[in-house]
Amino acid sequence: MTKTALTEFSKIVEAVGGNLEQARAARFLQRVTIVEDNPSDRALDLRPTRRLGQNDIIILGTGDRLKIVTLTADAKAVKASMAQLVDFKVHIHLPYFLKGL
Repeated sequence: MTKTALTEFSKIVEAVGGNLEQARAARFLQRVTIVEDNPSDRALDLRPTRRLGQNDIIILGTGDRLKIVTLTADAKAVKASMAQLVDFKVHIHLPYFLKGL
């Protein structure tokens, strides 16, 4: 997980996750390797848009530089990058909303 993805994940869990969800997130993070943000050159050439933010570019681009599949629920960002002719290796999962679990 990139440092930017960790920051986003942590903010979401803190803001809307209940005690059980926060404990689950802590257990999950014990098994995750955190990597430095290091987006590929082709990612850095992308223009941020309403659907493709700077953090999306950093996260997707770091996976691109590492030549790994990025797991994301942000299909809009992936489609926005494709509209700029940059196709990342991704696995899009269904979003899961935390409601004080």
